[in-house]
Amino acid sequence: PTYMLTYWVRDRVRGERLPLEFAVKLQSRDTAEAYGLFDRGLLAPGLRADLNVIDLENLHLHAPQAVHDLPASGRRLVQRADG
Repeated sequence: PTYMLTYWVRDRVRGERLPLEFAVKLQSRDTAEAYGLFDRGLLAPGLRADLNVIDLENLHLHAPQAVHDLPASGRRLVQRADG
């Protein structure tokens, strides 16, 4: 989700940028509906929601890192972000 905001909304040079509202809808409402979670993805009375405050101008992705914190020393990639 952070890459979409930094590249497609804020930093894209060639082609059109995505409007912020459209990108947020793709990452929230559209994703929730795709998984059949119709009580999520919107800020409305009676629905479940998490709210994130993002400083788009200062949003910065760090390099991905492999961490071994899954059962049986399984590996996964994590990528921190600031902003």
